[in-house]
Amino acid sequence: MPTNRVEERIRSILEKCGFRCERFSKKECTVGKPPDFRVYQGPEFCFYCEVKGIDCDLWLDRLLDGSPPMTLVGGSRNDPVYNRIADDIHQAVRQFDAVNPDLEHPNVLAFLNDPGSHCDYGDLIGVLTGQFITDNGRLLPLFTSYSEGRIREEKLRVNLYIWIEGDGRQHFFFPDINREHERNICKWFGKDPDSILSLDA
Repeated sequence: MPTNRVEERIRSILEKCGFRCERFSKKECTVGKPPDFRVYQGPEFCFYCEVKGIDCDLWLDRLLDGSPPMTLVGGSRNDPVYNRIADDIHQAVRQFDAVNPDLEHPNVLAFLNDPGSHCDYGDLIGVLTGQFITDNGRLLPLFTSYSEGRIREEKLRVNLYIWIEGDGRQHFFFPDINREHERNICKWFGKDPDSILSLDA
């Protein structure tokens, strides 16, 4: 998905929740790459928001485009979904740290999932917690190389993760690191804190 389309979709969703999104000025962007928005509710500054789009995996398409007709392409490889999510978290934290190094205000990372991405909310949970959740609720530690890898500390510098499916369904996840920020976020979004999954759940 084009970046501007992703940002505008998230902006629209936030505005429907009563927020106002403000971009950083060009001058502010010369110091370091900031997140996409400052987000307000009325006159009150609420949080910083970075937006990431989860796109279709074009690996096979690119192989086909670069091959002669009637040529078999493909092969085995590690699933790139988890690396893509971890990379997005790593990049977003660098952007948040450019403007909010002391976590004085909440950081919110919003993902917009493309329907053709072969990715879902469970993949985000796997990257953040290291756990795969089976259909019967059993937890299997299949993704600890991501959760305990380079984002081990970085993931905790995001106060709220929002995962939005292409059909508009929304999932909220707290890393459970700052109770005051958590209470404020729930107040702003009109959410019951007990309804939001967290790392200690």
